[in-house]
Amino acid sequence: MFSMIIATREEMKTLTVAIGEMAGYYKIMWNDLMAASVLSCIPLVLMFIFLQKYFISSLTQGGVKE
Repeated sequence: MFSMIIATREEMKTLTVAIGEMAGYYKIMWNDLMAASVLSCIPLVLMFIFLQKYFISSLTQGGVKE
């Protein structure tokens, strides 16, 4: 909600705001909405795949007492 208020110009919109605007009052473009959601998740999934060993090692280090 905050980014919708702050973004005053079209080029300042974030991806989540643009996805939220795809749902109109009378029509929801489900195909475009789901495609945009999947495309927005791809960078996060790729980042997790490549950095997974660091996430797991930091989780296990925090759970072990010395």
